[in-house]
Amino acid sequence: MNWTTTLPFILDNVDGDLKITYNPWGQKFYQNGQEIKRTGFSFAGMKYKVQTTDGSDNMVSVKGNLKNGRQILFRGETINLETPLSTLEIILSLLPFLFIALVSFGMLAVTGGRFGVIDAALLGGCGAMGMQMLANMLREEKNTGIQLLYSIAVSLGATFLFVLLALIIGFF
Repeated sequence: MNWTTTLPFILDNVDGDLKITYNPWGQKFYQNGQEIKRTGFSFAGMKYKVQTTDGSDNMVSVKGNLKNGRQILFRGETINLETPLSTLEIILSLLPFLFIALVSFGMLAVTGGRFGVIDAALLGGCGAMGMQMLANMLREEKNTGIQLLYSIAVSLGATFLFVLLALIIGFF
């Protein structure tokens, strides 16, 4: 499976080819094949300075969320680069977090109520990673049966990772 997603796009009055590549570990922004370094970060997203056709610089913000995917904010306009998830796809993308929560509550019963901050952080981290990975997979696949299979497989994988990490940390 390829973990890197490439999103080419065009902006009015901006020079050349633009694209974003991202994976679970980061994001890169390119203009005419040259990587543009991030110039800032805010609630509006990661900011990049691009060259316009008249030679001046303009700020482009790239933000993303689970429902809409990556979005570009340029001169007050928001442009979706990815297909937004449907309601069913959002519910399916929440399954990894739900599976992990159910297993962690089962582990609470087995361990006599020992559930600490580290376990909660693992639950959140593994659940969020599974949710984001699954959301990206669901955007690419439109067959509902295959989406359901992906959801179950990713949920089981994220849950297995959570249990494995919880057991390893529990022994130390």
